[in-house]
Amino acid sequence: MRGIACLLLVAYHVIGNDSSGLRLPAGSVYRTVNDALAYVRMPLFTFLSGLVYALRPLSMDSVATFLEGKAKRLLIPFVCVGLLFTVVQCMVPGANSRLPWEVIPATLIWPNAHFWFLPALFLIFMLTVALESYGLLSRPLGALAVFAASCFFFQFHNGAVGVFSWNRALYLLPFFLAGIIAKRFDVRWTAALLLIALLAPFWQIKIGVVASAALLALTPKVRPLARIGLYSYTIYLFHVFGTAGARIVLQDVGISSTLVMFLLGTAAGIALPIALHRALQNVPYLNRAFLGLRSNKNSIRMPATEIIQQP
Repeated sequence: MRGIACLLLVAYHVIGNDSSGLRLPAGSVYRTVNDALAYVRMPLFTFLSGLVYALRPLSMDSVATFLEGKAKRLLIPFVCVGLLFTVVQCMVPGANSRLPWEVIPATLIWPNAHFWFLPALFLIFMLTVALESYGLLSRPLGALAVFAASCFFFQFHNGAVGVFSWNRALYLLPFFLAGIIAKRFDVRWTAALLLIALLAPFWQIKIGVVASAALLALTPKVRPLARIGLYSYTIYLFHVFGTAGARIVLQDVGISSTLVMFLLGTAAGIALPIALHRALQNVPYLNRAFLGLRSNKNSIRMPATEIIQQP
């Protein structure tokens, strides 16, 4: 499932919209499919984050350690990779968009590009600590009530990315909670979750939760996708360097085929982050700054029980 989520995300940034990616017309097949999958991409990523959390949940006697770990895992790469991306975007000819140099520091407060996901997820983990401390996620009815409340607050997520992505946290929260419920409780409560999602007045919630639950139930084991999924966090952080780089190079050499640019851009968006992960995973300080790894030993070769804790 993480491999599928990675492919959907990378393909999205290859195709882009009116002002990014390949800049295809709105009526093209690529744009139509890309736009339709908007209700699945980030909901699936966030659903998986909730599911992974439920596999090894917070222990209330180690709250400080839990939050410290999430801050190092999410916020250090948010600063380091986010600033690197914004600076490179300003310097490289052919970039689709760029910010004025003087506003770059502000991206640490109002996140740039896809990096809004990282502080938003950290805010969700902070909220999860509060919910767990009151036992609101420990029983099915309580968890479903919290999910229903998150569906109500979902309506406030629209507009520009807010300070530290607070409004995007409202967007992600229902899907994170859905992942917890689907893993923590039996199928009867998952059915109740789906019913609440279908009754929610937002198509994003209906489609995102149902699609994620369906993939959880129906997706077979596919080894190549599983291998990609191991690097899902690094792919999220660095895929745009591969997709944008491939597009710029292909355009410079005169290749204009949409299919070729899509396939090579997607391949680059997957391959470059994997190569970076393997190069940096055992390099002190850099592995923490750019991969969010805990130590030199915390590499892609770590035990599966450790790998699965990564968001």
